[in-house]
Amino acid sequence: MGFDDACGTDNNANRAFGFEFYSIADEKERNEKVQKSIDMGVPVLCMAGRSAPEWCILTGYEKDGKEIKYFGRSYFDGDASANEFHTVNNYTSFNNFPGESPGLFMKLCDKNCEPISKKDTLKISLETCLRMFAPTENHNFEELSKKIGYGAYDFMINGIENNEYGHVFGHFGNLLDSRRAAYIYLDKNAALLTGENKIKLESVSTIYKKMFDELSSVLPYDKLYKNKFDSDLSFELRKDIADALRKMVLLEKQLRVIVSEILADWEI
Repeated sequence: MGFDDACGTDNNANRAFGFEFYSIADEKERNEKVQKSIDMGVPVLCMAGRSAPEWCILTGYEKDGKEIKYFGRSYFDGDASANEFHTVNNYTSFNNFPGESPGLFMKLCDKNCEPISKKDTLKISLETCLRMFAPTENHNFEELSKKIGYGAYDFMINGIENNEYGHVFGHFGNLLDSRRAAYIYLDKNAALLTGENKIKLESVSTIYKKMFDELSSVLPYDKLYKNKFDSDLSFELRKDIADALRKMVLLEKQLRVIVSEILADWEI
């Protein structure tokens, strides 16, 4: 997926499982291909198929005269409003089909390809670790750099300290989940490397685990998903969150030095 591979995320996780993702710019061809893919039982990914600007899974469509209505996830869309269109199986309408920048973000996945090796997948993941925090090095995405990587941390910290941030728990939860996934993935795949690189990769996994623990100590999962404090965070809690995020920035910089060293001495 990714931002036209600006962050190096295209052709990694999907190809590890033998699926080739691709996009289609032409509207007519794209819609025909989407319907054909769904008819084959293969879902389609798109950005902002519903109202929220996030990845959505497009799972079906129905014809109402000349109009075609697309719909997507079921239980994932628990935030759908009651007045949104639902199918008899409670799938939610893709009211924004074809979504945001469909020629770029819509991903069809009905093609198989030769899976890439676990070690190559690991290398691409480490390269992505660097590119996500430096998207403007090789691409003209100045605005993007303000929304991901260190720019995202700055946005969260400034918003929290000024009490102008209405999505603290959702984004904080994403941060927790991603750092947990990172330390588990790297720990399980450290055996793919040898010598110093193996030791260094294990240290990167340890740093991600420390990040997860630090974040959890401020906002554990039960605080994130059982309460609604978005609009009235206390001054003390906002300070604790901002301090934790500042620690994350330092740890992010530390681990990226090690990742750079691993890639510079990558074993063929």
